[in-house]
Amino acid sequence: MNPPSNTPNVLIPNKRFSQLIAKSWLDGKKLSIDKNFLVQEGIFLEEEIKFFEVEVGDLSFPGEVGLLDIRQMKIYISSSLERPSQATDELLQQWVNEDTNSPPWILKDENNEVIIQPLLRRLLVFGE
Repeated sequence: MNPPSNTPNVLIPNKRFSQLIAKSWLDGKKLSIDKNFLVQEGIFLEEEIKFFEVEVGDLSFPGEVGLLDIRQMKIYISSSLERPSQATDELLQQWVNEDTNSPPWILKDENNEVIIQPLLRRLLVFGE
């Protein structure tokens, strides 16, 4: 059964976020990620982001750029968004040019290794 057409696809903002990171690696520019950035780039709606705190710090999973903790209403963004060695210019440019609204949803290299984990890769609920 397919979801109704008005059901939001949470993978689209994830992919958009990873495409922005890939573009920053191509351009050699460091992203300054805060609530305004997440709204301006279409990752979150203004109505959504006002309920969350954005925190930049270390994350424990390789390639992970961020995660969402719905219990604590926090968005954690990795402070080390460094370009992996296997992320070639060709691979990144192809990812940046991918249609945001369709699969694939995660950037992987030719060995099927994840290069960028999307922001909302998993919804964390701590303390359960």
